Amino acid sequence: MRKKGLELYLIISSLVAVIIVIVCSVVTVSSNIVIKQSLHQGVLFDLIELKSQGMIELDDLFDDIFD
Repeated sequence: MRKKGLELYLIISSLVAVIIVIVCSVVTVSSNIVIKQSLHQGVLFDLIELKSQGMIELDDLFDDIFD
């Protein structure tokens, strides 16, 4: 009986810890302007800009990965 109670306690406390980490991460990202800007202007944004300007082809990006 005690073993099941301990297992349940460990499972619940692990889930609570994961939820706390996720909430803290979301709050940090949403409240920090520098992190917001770097997410908005990240590498993907740069790739989209280069593609729209015709400077790169998306097929070129994946040639090295699949060869």
